Amino acid sequence: MPPTPPPSNTPTDSLADTGISGLPELIFLGVVLLGAGAAFVFVSRKRRARQR
Repeated sequence: MPPTPPPSNTPTDSLADTGISGLPELIFLGVVLLGAGAAFVFVSRKRRARQR
């Protein structure tokens, strides 16, 4: 008789079972995109102010 898997409410379960396994990656990607956007706006405003 094969061993039965542990019940789904054990703390050893991975986040993959809940369907949010990519959540940390999505949060990281969002932070990186926000940082890049803020840097782009900062540089473009600085460049525009210098041209005047």
